[in-house]
Amino acid sequence: MRADVTEKGKPWLPPKAIIPGLVILASLACSGWMIWLASVRQEKGTGLTAVETALFQTIIAILGLAGSFYFSRATSNTPQNAKSAFRRLVSLYEGLGTFLTTIEARRRVLIARAEEKTISLDNALDTLDILEVQIREKLQTIDDAVADWRDLAPTK
Repeated sequence: MRADVTEKGKPWLPPKAIIPGLVILASLACSGWMIWLASVRQEKGTGLTAVETALFQTIIAILGLAGSFYFSRATSNTPQNAKSAFRRLVSLYEGLGTFLTTIEARRRVLIARAEEKTISLDNALDTLDILEVQIREKLQTIDDAVADWRDLAPTK
């Protein structure tokens, strides 16, 4: 088996992670160069100046942070449809909040009409139909979100 390929035949490192990996290696190389240069200068009796030290540390920090950030993004296993699944769940959450508001409003209407003894069976059934439509809409959203999450973490 080749060293750059895993057991499943996928590359050990995604191609888009090569450049960020090289940036991290450049950061490490710069660190090594700084250590070497400081030791050579120390033998001569002069160390690195404050400006040189600050410059080396700034370059190392920038390269290390940038490389790490882009390397983590390039090697992330989170599929793009995770965002849509999360948006769908947020939408579901907001919709259920609206649904609770509707239930409270319908409850007040039904109580007021019951006190007046003017409520008919048709009015009550209409209210239940409104609530049923909203529930079915949210159930469809839940089904879609669950399908997206199954794509992310399929059961075997």
